Amino acid sequence: MKNYFGMFWVVLSLFMGAMAQASPQGLGYQGRILRSDGTPLEYSSVSFIFQITDPSGQCVIYKEQINGVNMINSGGVFDVPIGSGAIIYPTSGSFKILDAFNNMATYTCLGGATYNASQGDLRKLQVQFHDGVGWNQITPDSVIRSVPFAAYSLAAEKLGDKTAAEFVLKTGIPNCAASGKILSADASGFTCVTDQAGAVVGQTSGTVAAGDDSRFSSLASDISNLTTAVSGKVSQSQFPASCLANQTLTFMSPTGSFTCSNISISGSQLSGNIAGNAAGFTGSLSGDVTGGQGATKVVALQNKNISATAPTDGQVLQWSNSSNKWEPTTLPAANPGTITGVTAGSGLTGGGTSGSVSLAVDSGTSANQIVKLDGTAKLPSVDGSALTNLNPANLSGSIPVSKGGTGATSLTADRLIASNSTGTALIPFTCGTTSMVTFDAAGKMGCTAFSATTFFANGGNAFGTSTADLGTTNNIPLNFMANGGTKMTILTNGNVGIGTTTPTNPLDVSVSTAAMAKMMQIKNSDATGGAAVNIVAGTNSVALGTWGPSAGGTVTYLESSSANGLLIDTFTNTAIRFATNGGSNERMRIAAAGNVGIGSTNPATKLDVAGEVKMGNTSATCSAAIEGSQRYNSTSKVMEFCNGSAWTPLSNSPQHLYGTMGGCQTTVTASSGGYVDLCTYTFTPTKTGTADVVVHLQDVYLTTAGTGGNFGFRLQLNATNGALNNSIFMTSIHRYGAGAVFFPPISDHWTVTAGTSYTLTLQYFSQSFAGGISLNTQGNSSLKYYDITIY
Repeated sequence: MKNYFGMFWVVLSLFMGAMAQASPQGLGYQGRILRSDGTPLEYSSVSFIFQITDPSGQCVIYKEQINGVNMINSGGVFDVPIGSGAIIYPTSGSFKILDAFNNMATYTCLGGATYNASQGDLRKLQVQFHDGVGWNQITPDSVIRSVPFAAYSLAAEKLGDKTAAEFVLKTGIPNCAASGKILSADASGFTCVTDQAGAVVGQTSGTVAAGDDSRFSSLASDISNLTTAVSGKVSQSQFPASCLANQTLTFMSPTGSFTCSNISISGSQLSGNIAGNAAGFTGSLSGDVTGGQGATKVVALQNKNISATAPTDGQVLQWSNSSNKWEPTTLPAANPGTITGVTAGSGLTGGGTSGSVSLAVDSGTSANQIVKLDGTAKLPSVDGSALTNLNPANLSGSIPVSKGGTGATSLTADRLIASNSTGTALIPFTCGTTSMVTFDAAGKMGCTAFSATTFFANGGNAFGTSTADLGTTNNIPLNFMANGGTKMTILTNGNVGIGTTTPTNPLDVSVSTAAMAKMMQIKNSDATGGAAVNIVAGTNSVALGTWGPSAGGTVTYLESSSANGLLIDTFTNTAIRFATNGGSNERMRIAAAGNVGIGSTNPATKLDVAGEVKMGNTSATCSAAIEGSQRYNSTSKVMEFCNGSAWTPLSNSPQHLYGTMGGCQTTVTASSGGYVDLCTYTFTPTKTGTADVVVHLQDVYLTTAGTGGNFGFRLQLNATNGALNNSIFMTSIHRYGAGAVFFPPISDHWTVTAGTSYTLTLQYFSQSFAGGISLNTQGNSSLKYYDITIY
């Protein structure tokens, strides 16, 4: 489908010479269709589909199709009468286009929905056209305002939805003023007939009372003061039609009326004693007691069920865990019983099988006897080698070393223990905070200061003036470990490996992960500073760095100081890619063949751009040095190229001019006697071709106290009419109250020559107005918008 842009307007053909004439049964739809390249649609058989919808645009009330509109040599301009084509919906042959504007009607929408029109509802017009290739929608929808509705309301054919034959004219009713005459009607109309001696008017059954009948005066006396008598009384309208069973009438003060209410009282609303007895309650109980009046029973205690089995004489309720309920149970009878046997266990003596039985403790120091303290409350002499869990706190004195003790009654806390010089006791051993425990050649323990050793200590060493060396003294690599594994290796050739024990370069960093790994990070924690990696070879260097977010001109850079320039290349036949917001968002690439693609991953030319290219203006003078350059002239609104000596518009690029016409008059004469200049605009085209001109008058509307005049507009270019000789003209203009008459856009076209000055003039014509005319432009005399396109 082709793309179109254009200017569309609707002129409703309700320009009638006399108001007594019937309204037209169609609407005029005018416009112009331009393709997206600016060329007009000129096809020999254009089709249009028109749909009139409700204000929301969802309910289609009327649809018709007009075929075969010849637009050859039209410049894209068309004028199509809506109402003259083939009606697609509704299918009823009696429905006309103006029937779609009846705001007292109920419409069945295309598709089956219903639309109830309301007073003041507008309509929308939806338009499609077929250019011989496909259907195209004109957007947005046009809002149809007053004129078609006026056509419907002023139609002499119907009033609302009633025809003239359904009404009685006042002039068609005879005057029956003669004595004894009354008005009678039949299928043919109204006539005056004789009363026939009171057969119609009288005071008997089957007659009509006369206006002066005395019975009216007596009726008036019967109902005198009725309003005063019923004032303040409850009226029937204050009561509901009916209430349901058990409901109560409740007066609602906000509405001043009665309503039916369900009255319920909760237990919390009751207090004190309520007269009556249990025989007066209704309903059923629940919980430990269930049942209704006269049939209640206890089925549980504290929410624990009671067995349904009835108890017998002498039974009690006993809780049963196995059945999880209270059950009737018979208690056992009283029975004193007898001893059948008592056996003395280990450590005891005695026992028996009947009569009085006694037990005694078996004490002594033999096997299986209980040890008994002597008269001094001490244990007798026994073998205590099997004793455990003795409490040393209950021992008196110290145990000598010779007996397996320490030879001391106390020791200093948190100290090493060593033997004294004689070996007869254990004593605490202590070194200073900067010392370590050492042993001499004889194995004697002592203290030596760290600074006097050659060991590397946590926290640092003081080696004096000599260099501290950490490493190996033979042909063995040096490994550094963490968490039980080797993390860094220094080979004997000096290569350093992080994450590898076989580095092949002076610094070799290796990881093994499926995710993106940060192999090295150089960080400056000061947000105002920078961080960089600088690679130097002789006098040449290249740096990769960045500045912190608070450093002012924040930038990340790749910078070379080499006299030979900076080379970015690939060693294989692959492309160089540029991406933003992640590597998957490629923006530009240089293909292996040297073609540059922006938005294209397979550029076919030296520069291949997938999308729009914006060019700006330039003040550079066209010369041989920049021959072939292009620019956009923002003044003339055209693309230009440098041919080596001058900037020249591209041959197929139209020139587009638009703006507001200045110096417009706001007050014009009631009768101009011909077309008179209203506004002007002067321009000099940079292109030779056809100038399509459109002046939008939607912000210009006519206000006048007079009525019945004719008014119109037309365009001239250098005092010459256009090829279409177009004009907008309305006759018999009437202004009601504070209303206004709006005008649609006006268009025409001329042939122009580049470099020639032209003056576009908007002219008006007025005739037969009774009073002065004001062209109200909201206080702005430059609201006539012009739109000029030169092809």
